[in-house]
Amino acid sequence: MGLMLPGEKCYIFLKSLKDEFVFTNYSLIFSDGESVNSPKRALSRTNWNEGLIQNVKMNTAGLVDLDVDISFDFVQHWRIELKKEEVENAKLVFKCLDVISNRQLMNKQLLEMEMLARNNNAGMNVHLLTGADAVNFNDSVIESGSKWAALTVEKCMPRDYGAEFESVLIKRL
Repeated sequence: MGLMLPGEKCYIFLKSLKDEFVFTNYSLIFSDGESVNSPKRALSRTNWNEGLIQNVKMNTAGLVDLDVDISFDFVQHWRIELKKEEVENAKLVFKCLDVISNRQLMNKQLLEMEMLARNNNAGMNVHLLTGADAVNFNDSVIESGSKWAALTVEKCMPRDYGAEFESVLIKRL
């Protein structure tokens, strides 16, 4: 597709009746077309750290309904319809989305605990300082807060979910 970033790795590629979906360690890349052979396509990417994956569901093919559906909410509602023969790939996507969703939920809870701890500790750093001491202390608190924020975001809102994809895909082998 030509939209891959440095360090980005494709884990799953799905082609539905008219659309294409690329699941990478950084994002979901979506190619929307009028039909599977349409030369005109609209491309978009949504990074995994832009929102939470929720409501992951899969419907398998029945006797009348001959396709497999995966649906989930992630920044918007997604529905992927695949041919019945693609059921194994659909199961992989379902499992990967579920694993990433669980990781995102744990990260969200960790972020909330980190924020609570930071806010509770912030009140303990109040001192009766004046003049240059007060300015130095304030600068130190701001610098410390900036470092904490950067580390917390890196820990609780990771960009790369390759390990989650690999935990599902390697078990399959």
